[in-house]
Formats: sequence, C-alpha cells, structure tokens
Amino acid sequence: MSERLQGEELVALIERVFQPRATDTGIAVLVDLPDAAVADHPRWQARREMAAGWVEELAGQGAACPLPVSLWLYPNVRTNNGDLP
Repeated sequence: MSERLQGEELVALIERVFQPRATDTGIAVLVDLPDAAVADHPRWQARREMAAGWVEELAGQGAACPLPVSLWLYPNVRTNNGDLP
C-alpha cells in the first residue's frame, strides 16, 4: 500500500467528503511558505511537496475531477489556526 494518494483516490475523497455542488467553482489547495522569521525544515517542505502532488494528481484526472484545482501559496501566519492573510 502506498502512502501517497493517487488521482482516483483523491477524486473519491473530494466527492465523499466535500460533495461538490453545481455552485462550487474550484478546489484550492493552500500551503504556507517559510520566511525569515520561521525557517524551512524537511517536514514542512514535504508537506508543500505533498500539496503540489495532490494538485498534479487531481489535474491529471481530467473530467473525472469534479472541479478545476489550483495551488495557492501564502505567507505563514506563524501559529496554528491563525487567520490567513
């Protein structure tokens, strides 16, 4: 068993968990970025790579993916559950 979700698995996850509706316009995968105050580390880099991989896998599913998908990057807010910029 792979630890990485494949495109079909991600599509199934989105459909089961989020149940996209006709009024939904897209899927955004959000990742925060390191800065001078909070240095990067291997686990953080791995999470960014995982998020980019999800976007790539979903985009590769074509019409099977219920919505367009995009990767959004934002400055880290330096706290868990902090307000996004």
